[in-house]
Order: sequence, then structure tokens, then C-alpha cells
Amino acid sequence: MANIIKNIKAWMPLLKLGNTVSRKNELEEYSRFLVLNNLKKANIIDYLTKPRALYDLINQFNWEYPSKYVDDFLKLLVNDKVLNLKYGRYSLNKGVVIEKPNVKFIEDFNDVFEVYSTGIPNRLKGKFFDYTGRLALFNWDSVLAGQIYQALRDSAWNFIDTKKINNVHLLDIGCGPGYETADFWVRFQGRNTKITALDYDENLLTIAKEEFCQNISRFGYKETTWDQLDNPPVFIHGSADNMTMLEDNKFDMIYFSNFLHWLDKPIKGVKEMFRVLKPGGFIFGSQGTTEVTNPYLDITARVVEGITGYFSKKQFNKWFIEAGFTEIKSATMVNTFKAKKPIK
Repeated sequence: MANIIKNIKAWMPLLKLGNTVSRKNELEEYSRFLVLNNLKKANIIDYLTKPRALYDLINQFNWEYPSKYVDDFLKLLVNDKVLNLKYGRYSLNKGVVIEKPNVKFIEDFNDVFEVYSTGIPNRLKGKFFDYTGRLALFNWDSVLAGQIYQALRDSAWNFIDTKKINNVHLLDIGCGPGYETADFWVRFQGRNTKITALDYDENLLTIAKEEFCQNISRFGYKETTWDQLDNPPVFIHGSADNMTMLEDNKFDMIYFSNFLHWLDKPIKGVKEMFRVLKPGGFIFGSQGTTEVTNPYLDITARVVEGITGYFSKKQFNKWFIEAGFTEIKSATMVNTFKAKKPIK
């Protein structure tokens, strides 16, 4: 019964967003449009109005090959019936319409992928996109402050036993511009809890610290300054798959939300999190998987160098088991999860 109640509570913040199916469909339609529209701008769509062999595409547009990205890209377009593949030649399906859909529910999230999708033509050439370059930095700042990530935090929080959170040290991995750090810092007031927040991007860490007092006021804390804070978080630069600056068995809790797919080798990140977590400690958060994440988002995210892309829930669980975690449980369509490091 207790597990059922936790599952229901995990779902509640997501249901408050409204029609989750409509949001999912909107994201799928818009991400598909972004990919196809950028192919059109690069003249790839027009070129494919006639049957073309792979070597034609490689020579015409200077694509890097052999390339898993190119193979996955073409496979996606064929599976989605954007392209026909016959006798080893690709051609545009005559029924394909490239028309911008209405964006109603998740504008900020779509804005991020609008920026990233511009890097697809170059990614096919073997050139990568800067993770927080240009407008992407501003857009990530906006997205992580938005309703979706708030709902993900609330869902993860509801899924754990918050009554036992006292005198603990939390590691917030992939803290970005610091909204989730600020949120948890306010939630932990009066619980004698410390927070260390880690991110790979130094620009986002700068935002996280400079705007921390502003952010905690958004979550109901009084207006204050950094120097007046009691027990402020510690922001550190580093990658989750190589946290050599942190000793073994240091943290009681670890939180992350949708970042494993940004790592080159997610299993290394999972093993590192296991290493720095104390025996008896637990990890919680959310991680989108291929069961609910559309392949156009995957092909778009992989314009960034060193990105593994999305993976299945089965693979996610396999990594956690391999790292040594036990009591791995999940709920919701966005894979709200929790797991424990056993006491030896």
C-alpha cells in the first residue's frame, strides 16, 4: 500500500501540468518539424526529391562517413516514412509536409531544441555544437526554471521518504543555473542539511551562484544576500563521470534530473555516483528514456560532442544494477526513480 501511495504522489505534479499526452505529442510534432526544416534550409530535402545513394549524399553535402550518427539519422527518416529506401537509394516521400505546428504547452523546452536543431547539418559533417553556446545558454536557463522541471523535482521529492531527511549531505548533479539547488535548499531549511551542487559548464555555475539569492526568494525564502546565508550550498565544477575531487562515501543523498543521456558513457557516471554515496544512502530523480522520448529529440541532442543520446529503461536499470545499487524503483512516464546503496 505504501508503494502505491508513493507512486500516486509521484504522478500528481505531472498531472497538474495538464494533458501530458498533448504535451508529449506537441513535443514530438515540433521536434520533427525542427529537424526537417533545418534539412530543408540546408537543401537536403530538395536534393532528395530524386533517388540518391548514400555516397551521393556524402559527396554532395560533405558528410562524415562512416558515422553512426549518419546511419541513425537516415534510419530515423526511413522509419518515420519521411524517406523511402528502395534499391539502396533514398528519396523523399511525396506525402511529407514541413509545416510548423502550434506550440502551446512547452515553449521554453522547444526553444532549446530549436537552437540545437540548427546544428544537425553540420553534425552530419562531423562538426559539433557547443552545449551552452550562443542562445542555448539563455534557453537552458529559462527551461530549467520552467514548469516541467519544477514538476520533475516535485515528482521525485514525492517519491522518497522526506520525513527521514535530517542532518544529511545532498549532492545535486547537473545543477545547471541553480534552480533545483535553490529549490532543495529551501525545502531543507530547519533540517540541518548541506548541499553540494556540481555542473560541467562553468557559465551555468556562475549563474547558479550569482542568482542563488534571487532564486530562493522565488521559492518563498526571505530576501537576503549570499554573505547573510546560513549554510549556503557549495558549487563545484566537474563532470559526473569523473568526480575525482570528491572522496568515497561522502554524501547521504544524490539527486539528478535528465542528464545521463548527455554523458559519453553513462555507466561511468552511475558508478561514480555509487562511489561517492554513503552506504545506506540513496539516489533519486528522473531520467527520460526511449520509451517516452521521441527519436527526433535524440538525433537533435546528439549534435553536442560526447553525447550518448537516449537509452531504454531496461538499460538504465542495468547500469544501476551493475554499479551496485539495490531497491531500484520507478514510477511515472518520465521515469521518476529512486535507488539505494546497500550497507555492507
